[in-house]
Amino acid sequence: MVREADAYLRRIAKIAHDTGGKAVFYLGPVQSPLNSAVFREKHPDWLRINQDGSRAKDYVNFRNPEVVNWLCEQFAYLAREYKAHGFWFDGYAPAALRTYDAATRQTFKEYSNGHDIPRDINPRDPVGLQYLHWHEAYFAQVADKIRQAVRAANPTTVIYGNYSANRTWYEPGWPMGEYPAYYANAIDLPSVELYWDNPGDALFQQFAYAFTQGMSHDRGARVWVQPHVHGTLGTPPAVELMLRCLEGAPWGVYAEFVENAEREAYCHQYVSEVKAREEWWKQSEAVPYVGIVASEQTRLLLGRETLPKYFSHTLGAFRALFEAHLPLRVLSEYDLENANLQGIRVLVLPDVRVLSDRSTEVIRRFVKSGGGLVATCDTSLCDHALKPRPDFSLADVFHAD
Repeated sequence: MVREADAYLRRIAKIAHDTGGKAVFYLGPVQSPLNSAVFREKHPDWLRINQDGSRAKDYVNFRNPEVVNWLCEQFAYLAREYKAHGFWFDGYAPAALRTYDAATRQTFKEYSNGHDIPRDINPRDPVGLQYLHWHEAYFAQVADKIRQAVRAANPTTVIYGNYSANRTWYEPGWPMGEYPAYYANAIDLPSVELYWDNPGDALFQQFAYAFTQGMSHDRGARVWVQPHVHGTLGTPPAVELMLRCLEGAPWGVYAEFVENAEREAYCHQYVSEVKAREEWWKQSEAVPYVGIVASEQTRLLLGRETLPKYFSHTLGAFRALFEAHLPLRVLSEYDLENANLQGIRVLVLPDVRVLSDRSTEVIRRFVKSGGGLVATCDTSLCDHALKPRPDFSLADVFHAD
């Protein structure tokens, strides 16, 4: 079986290389146990541990150094032997990779001054929020370690994978999101599973494109289109799919297709349309004017109420500016923390309730230097720990309390 798989992969990679294409491997770096009973039996200590102490059968325990080293070796081998141009990560999500093994619990106790990993991860609880930050930081560190191992084996191989903008904002079932925004800096090329018509919002694709461009800081990105499975309004016609995908190009975001056989015609047409516009997009760069802050911390604060109580404000501001044809960029609180506001003349904070003291000071200096500010509702009423303040931290800028 191994020899057959090896021959198959080499043949597919050769076809891609010979035709001038890119050999990109779609892989789930932590999903080996999910599809292999042999793996589970051979490496029981590599499985993550559930809250009740049982061994999970879905994902590996990436807190185990042996697992991380094995992953790095596997990816390095593929990059070196098959000359892979890239890897597309699936399933590498912090929400799905929590483990309650003894070693991890002890490590967190040392980090948190004696606290155990909460059984119910509630970001409004100080320990729950501390755990989320600790867990997600490690998640990004491991992604970067894998990237370094791949680069050492093949300097031209890139890593891209699942990322925020889809279920993170639109799906109430993921109140804490799937991927932290700074994960974009731990991989080379962000990609979004862009499920069409979810939730039947005409601006969904545009916001996903804008969000992905903003989080990747114009490095480029991909959307993974699977229209025949996840379209809540049914499979759209080919011309609509092509036009929606072309809408991503001005944001520097390009579509890839996962489609049933015998429906590839629109994919070929899409490629032709992209090539026809290629000269206008080469060496292009975004020229932002307005920056809209989409706050992950505010999303954490509101949890399952994010969609009606917070995201509606974000999307409303995006719609108004987008339909007014104003050049815009979606920003995160990490951009505020790092004062990454190059080119921004006006900041829009649509009910961004959570602002750290550092972000507050950056905004204050931005306004003092002549920048415009539009803020609505409860913006800046909570601190970075999601705790209510007695007044707006930007009260002096608002001239209101």
